[in-house]
Amino acid sequence: MSRGETHYRFLIALADTDRGLYEDLDVRLVRHPSETEAWLLTRALAYALAWEPGLTAGSALCVGDEPAFWAHDDTGRANVWIELGAPSHERLDRATRQAPRVLVFTAKPLDQVQRALGSARLHHPDRIEVVALPAPLVDALEPLLEGRNRWTLTVTEGRLFLEVAGRTLEGEPIRWSPAQA
Repeated sequence: MSRGETHYRFLIALADTDRGLYEDLDVRLVRHPSETEAWLLTRALAYALAWEPGLTAGSALCVGDEPAFWAHDDTGRANVWIELGAPSHERLDRATRQAPRVLVFTAKPLDQVQRALGSARLHHPDRIEVVALPAPLVDALEPLLEGRNRWTLTVTEGRLFLEVAGRTLEGEPIRWSPAQA
């Protein structure tokens, strides 16, 4: 661990009724000194919302050739690749060559990501789905962040309900694909 890194634990009771998925997740994330709390919370929400068996963390800051998270099939081939923020179209193009499904989770306004990708020439835009998390939900989570976090996250009809520290936060992510551009 380098100096300044902070460890966080998220115990998440996930009830994703849209996917018929009910899991207790134990997510341990390390926050790099250059990383904002909003970025860390975006990572935690992305992990929970995209959870599937075998989902593992790549590089915490999405640098190099690794995604934030990914899952592999039994042959070792990536079947889902998860990026955060507003990755470059070159990075997304490379990801679509490695996985049939690429998810981008962002707390940025969706129009920023759309502008960045809208004119980009992507080989497989149909493999990419951008999930813009509700900024008010991420903002409301920041003051509730602790070293050890207990969340109950329910997803129903596309809407998120997050119980944390005796409060219920809610919001609806916006989903978009460059194939729609």
